[in-house]
Amino acid sequence: MNPIFEKYRKNLSAFRDKLTDLSPEDAAWCTDIVLRRYLIARSGNVSKAEQQLRETLKWRKEYQVISAIIKLLTEFSHKTLILRELNHLS
Repeated sequence: MNPIFEKYRKNLSAFRDKLTDLSPEDAAWCTDIVLRRYLIARSGNVSKAEQQLRETLKWRKEYQVISAIIKLLTEFSHKTLILRELNHLS
């Protein structure tokens, strides 16, 4: 296992335990990799990592990040289909 991940393994469990109140959408985003990133950014301090994560989740909701990503992917997919059709016509 990666030494950095090993260093924060106990903190990761404690961090996850503090997040049981998250919505299913927010919880799905909080993978071990994401949580480790926050722990590493806060030198293993679970309380500070939790605060930073909750601020990020609040920001994601406020600015509707998921909706924006879905919109961009939908537009990209639509443009890709049109380009494929045009390619077949020529």
